[in-house]
Amino acid sequence: MAVTKADLENRWQNSTTVTFGNADKKAIHHFDATTSERTFACESCEEILFIDGDGSTLFRAGGSGQMKLPSGIMVRAKGGSAKCL
Repeated sequence: MAVTKADLENRWQNSTTVTFGNADKKAIHHFDATTSERTFACESCEEILFIDGDGSTLFRAGGSGQMKLPSGIMVRAKGGSAKCL
C-alpha cells in the first residue's frame, strides 16, 4: 500500500528527543529511501521534504521533530541537524 500525505502527517511529531552532534549539522541533508522503517529526526531545519518513489513531495515540515519514517520514503532537509536511526 502506498504511503499518503495523511500517513506522514499522522506520524510527524513537532518535537524530538534525539541528541545531535556536530556531524549531524549540515546545510543540506539527504536520506535515501530504504526497504524498512527507521526513525528520522531533525532539529532547527528550515525545510524538510518527504518524497515518494515517484519523486513527488508528499509532506513538508520545518523546525524540529521526528517520525517513524515508512519504507520507500526519501527525505531532504535544509539546514539544522538531522539523522536517520
